[in-house]
Amino acid sequence: ESCWEVQVGAFAARANLDRAFHRLRQRGLPYRTVPSPAGLTRVRVTGLTSRAQALALAGELQAPFPGAVAVPCGGSH
Repeated sequence: ESCWEVQVGAFAARANLDRAFHRLRQRGLPYRTVPSPAGLTRVRVTGLTSRAQALALAGELQAPFPGAVAVPCGGSH
């Protein structure tokens, strides 16, 4: 798989989404949202080209986003 993302969380509350967006913008990271069942919105950092890169970034993001996880693009985690 040559396209990877880091899912930083799945949020129900708009305030939590906005906080996540702000933290990612502060780091200059591109992101997208993915709707999920149960009204949650997943937030994923995009533009990663390898699993290793995604795993490294997920590790770096553990402090602000304890649930950060590397996922293949288009994957539903």
